[in-house]
Amino acid sequence: MRWLELTVETHPEAIESVSELLSSYTTGGVAIEEPIELIDEGQEYRVLAGHPVKVHAYLPVDGTEEALRQRVA
Repeated sequence: MRWLELTVETHPEAIESVSELLSSYTTGGVAIEEPIELIDEGQEYRVLAGHPVKVHAYLPVDGTEEALRQRVA
């Protein structure tokens, strides 16, 4: 199956609102990608607080994805 990925870059304080909006159009939930910095030669990381966060949602490519994408926009 093919999927259409929708990604919204948002302020950390808006993660919950954006996630809820995208979840209302998708059935599989959302993925949240926080910005990180690798430390200790890539063995550990830390989250970069205050930086924009990406919220991803996926729509199946089944002929209805364009209408859903426009509704989200």
